[in-house]
Amino acid sequence: MGRCRIIKYLSVLLLVCLILSEPCFASETDRQLSEAFGLFRQGKLTQAFEIYQNILKHEPENFYANFSCGVICQTLGDNRQALEYFDKCTIIKPDYAPVYNNIGWILFTENKYNEAQIYFLKAVKLDSGYVLAYNNLGIVFIQKNELELASLVLQKAKQLDPADFYAYNNLGLIAEKQGKTDEAEKLFNEALVRSPGNPAVRINLSRIYTTQGKWGRAVDEMNRLTAEKPDSASISFTLASLYFEMGDFVKCRKVLSKTLRIKPEHFKAREMLAYILKKNGNTKEALEQLLILNSRSPENFRINMEISTLLIEGDKPVQALPFIRKALKSVPDSVKALNLEGSVCLQMKDVKSAMKSFNKALSLNPDEPLTLCNIARVRIFEKKYSEAGALLEQVVSRHPDYGYAKYLIIFNLFCSNQRVKANKKIEDYVRTETDCEFARHVCRIFKHYAVKDNSDLVLLVISVKTNHELQRKCQKVVE
Repeated sequence: MGRCRIIKYLSVLLLVCLILSEPCFASETDRQLSEAFGLFRQGKLTQAFEIYQNILKHEPENFYANFSCGVICQTLGDNRQALEYFDKCTIIKPDYAPVYNNIGWILFTENKYNEAQIYFLKAVKLDSGYVLAYNNLGIVFIQKNELELASLVLQKAKQLDPADFYAYNNLGLIAEKQGKTDEAEKLFNEALVRSPGNPAVRINLSRIYTTQGKWGRAVDEMNRLTAEKPDSASISFTLASLYFEMGDFVKCRKVLSKTLRIKPEHFKAREMLAYILKKNGNTKEALEQLLILNSRSPENFRINMEISTLLIEGDKPVQALPFIRKALKSVPDSVKALNLEGSVCLQMKDVKSAMKSFNKALSLNPDEPLTLCNIARVRIFEKKYSEAGALLEQVVSRHPDYGYAKYLIIFNLFCSNQRVKANKKIEDYVRTETDCEFARHVCRIFKHYAVKDNSDLVLLVISVKTNHELQRKCQKVVE
């Protein structure tokens, strides 16, 4: 999973023009418009939409009904239909800036930044005091990494409305991107003055404190926010992510449990919890969490691979195979998954299937050391020790730091009863090998072959390692 990033709220400013002005007229159409507007404000979008549609049957060019239908479609996520209504609005009333702003927003959400820029520019050209459109245009420039232009546009927004927190927030994002953390901190605090307690700004400020190494202030900021919004799963998860970055997995786990109580379907929270459980050695609980995720997203490549790995580590290769194959269904060209599939087949002594997987992986990446090592494992299984040895030496020559190949060379020598050479290789490798897992692999060989006259070498393997947890594992293997 790696270090989790705290969520950036870049989309804070990309608000569409959803606030509709209630019409004040006396006709039947206007009465219906007023009724629909009331329903819209109550969140009864479907009922409001039906009334607007009824109006359009009789007055297809009614601007307000077309615009309102576009807003409702946009709110419900039907961008294609929303664009049709908004495009019609530009024909009926080509000088209405909010329509262009809304079209720009839809294009932005589709990552069409250049097209979105054109519409936001059109909006500010039609209305030079349109602060929201300036803010949206600034965000487009931030996304395109055109920070100087973004800064100019956002300064204009700030000038037009000094009380608008959006501009300060986004200028803070620019300063953050430029590595100016002190300036970003100041701007985010200015945004908070204008919008006290704003969740997006508080999260941005917390992230800045994290970057500055002010972990205590970052945690305090997020704790205040979670206290104010105790039922927000997204805010709770952001705090958990902060603890994760700090390496405080005890507190992280506690907050993740709260996040999942609020929102059991929170995918990232459950995935992070599984990672922590696995890291702490609670593989059974980690597997339970991953299986819950798998039931909700059965084709998720990463989750299927994690489940497979845990099952294999738990000596359940047969159970792992279906999950590996689901992963390959999602990503057929995954060299990692193909190697895992081949390894399980080899464990099950299905050499033909194993080689099929390894050969496909080899065709995708001929120089992948893991694939070459796995093919060497097949040769060892077939007792073709010379071929295996030659292949492994080739891997080490190309990848001098690849400890797994060195382990297999030693294993191959033990299998072919060349223990003197094996001991010499161990001595050579131990002095230069930096991969901590190498020591554990070598100790497994000692255990597998019940080696009793190599205690000095075992101690040598263990003593040169600085990883104390690994030393304990090695000692446990050979005892």
